[in-house]
Amino acid sequence: MSAQVAQWVVQFRKKASVAYDAYVLNGIVEPRRVQRHLFFWARFVLRKKKPMIIGITGSVGKSTATEVVSAVLMQPAAEAVIGKVGKTFNNMNNHDGLPLVVLGFQDFVKGPVSNLLLMLRLPVRALRLVLSQRFPKVLVLEYGTDRSGYLERMVDLAPPDIAIITAIGPAHLEGMGSMEGIVREKASLLRGPRPPRLAILGEDHEYIEQLAACARSPVVRLPGRGVDLATRIAGVLCEHLGVPAVVLNDAPALKGLERRLQCLEVDGIRIIDDSYNANPTSMRLGLDTLAAEARAAKRRVAVLGTMAELGDRAAEYHAEVGRYARNCADLVVGVGPLASHYAPDILFPDSEACAAAAGELLARGDHVLVKGSASISMNKIIERLRSGATSRRRPGTDALAREMKRLATTVEGPIAVAAIHLESDRRVGVNGDQLFPMASVLKVPLAVTLLSRADAGDLDLDGMIEVQVADLVAGSGLLQMAFKQPRVMLSVLSLIDLMLVASDNSASDILLRLAGGPEAVNEQMRRLGIRDIRIDRSTATLIADFDANNLRFLNDRRDTATPEAITNLLAQVWRGQVLQSKNTAMLLDAMRRCQTGLDRIPALLPRGTEVAHKTGTLGAIANDVGVITLPDESHVAIAVMSACTKATEAQRNRAIAEMARVAFDYFLFAN
Repeated sequence: MSAQVAQWVVQFRKKASVAYDAYVLNGIVEPRRVQRHLFFWARFVLRKKKPMIIGITGSVGKSTATEVVSAVLMQPAAEAVIGKVGKTFNNMNNHDGLPLVVLGFQDFVKGPVSNLLLMLRLPVRALRLVLSQRFPKVLVLEYGTDRSGYLERMVDLAPPDIAIITAIGPAHLEGMGSMEGIVREKASLLRGPRPPRLAILGEDHEYIEQLAACARSPVVRLPGRGVDLATRIAGVLCEHLGVPAVVLNDAPALKGLERRLQCLEVDGIRIIDDSYNANPTSMRLGLDTLAAEARAAKRRVAVLGTMAELGDRAAEYHAEVGRYARNCADLVVGVGPLASHYAPDILFPDSEACAAAAGELLARGDHVLVKGSASISMNKIIERLRSGATSRRRPGTDALAREMKRLATTVEGPIAVAAIHLESDRRVGVNGDQLFPMASVLKVPLAVTLLSRADAGDLDLDGMIEVQVADLVAGSGLLQMAFKQPRVMLSVLSLIDLMLVASDNSASDILLRLAGGPEAVNEQMRRLGIRDIRIDRSTATLIADFDANNLRFLNDRRDTATPEAITNLLAQVWRGQVLQSKNTAMLLDAMRRCQTGLDRIPALLPRGTEVAHKTGTLGAIANDVGVITLPDESHVAIAVMSACTKATEAQRNRAIAEMARVAFDYFLFAN
């Protein structure tokens, strides 16, 4: 008994010590004190570096505008004119987040210990930023608030040179008090300590004249909502800043922003994921999008969550949105405590209950809008749909994964596969997150990087490149075999074709230098959100380093990728999220004409099956990645990668072919 009492005493002392430490730390790093430090050092950095500030606010569309504008201005052709561009990350748009963004942070700092360390490090961090040559020349900052007076403080800290207000509508009324209070607060962006040089105002709302009257600078008024308005704003900025208009054609953000009117297709259900947040104005935009995009003779379903922070008029605003929804949707589903005011056909108490019922509620062919305030977590419904909530109509991928695992045991050594059915986004894999040497598969991300530069206007595909004897690399390809002159001139496009179709190593190394080296390719992959593809060496160096008997080469993390990362890249390319349509078609066409690996992915597929693929081979390394077109005109992105040192070449190739065939059969007949 005495031992147990002693143990209780020790536990009590530990808990008391932790509680005391937290009490003391909270006193030292009281939030207002932390905020004063942040504002002081952020102001210090801004006064020393004097970046151009593009400030964006609004009741709806400000995050979309921030993402689109920053994506456009971060294009290489734009940064060549205006310099390095920084932006607001992770919704860091309030009076806590904005100074953190100025100081180079990409997320909020939470907890007393972290805040104490932050306060101690701020002076050094600020001085480093002031002395750094890499501090952005342009900052695209998002200004958000849910209380009166907060936005004015942020504008005093970071007065914008260009002020952008997207639209005004009822939002955060609990903190603002009235619509007049919202207009007054948002107009603070136009009344900083120094007037903006330019004001850009969205005009599709009833408060445009009040905002325009507040401006003390030239005003540009633009129609549109959502991404359409954001794209128009980016166009005006490009013209004002002297940035070539070509950058508007291929900014990644223009392809669709996550959880902001993002279009998905899962199990034959077309989904508009607008689950990021909601207020009455953005609800109408989402419903209009549903009505405009729903295909004829298909059911339109509006899954609408509670709109938070609307104050005393919350019930009235919900009722207005419910009446509006009746003109845009065939079925209205309400989610959350205030959703009953929508007068929905079906009502769920929360997003978990709605997610659990999604499989019974929705059917193939439905066109669905999912939208609500962040506090109601409508993204849980999206996650459930994407994970296969409608599996009662279509079997899951477990059986396919089991068969792929069985096939992996037929060869001795590591082998991995990942596959995505591109129309439904159903995914399957075996060891898909393991790194494998890419060998010549690296030519796909290299080609994507070059074509992205061409889209941005930084590379002329018809430009001629002089190829000399010194450029020739051993291994696969036509250049070395056909080279009979001291030098020859080839276009960039011809070199890309040789690299992809004939897997020409000489063309690959010439193009890698043209792209800016391995790090330029890695940076492009990071921009696309792909982390597990990396290039470190030229093909010539890779071949020189290769030792078939050295396992360290196979375990080297350099020049590696995971099958999942490769299929994600292929999916983005095929969906048009990476390149302009012309260059997307050019890349896929070259991969369809691939002359290597006919005994891999294509080998066991029905005759005439269209395969756009690229192989990689080096000793025991045998890879094949590509997109298969099924007879029903749907598509499968697949990557099979292996390093089976004890298997024969024929065994490795057969395993890849069988993996491709089972994926082909499954996704065809499961559809």
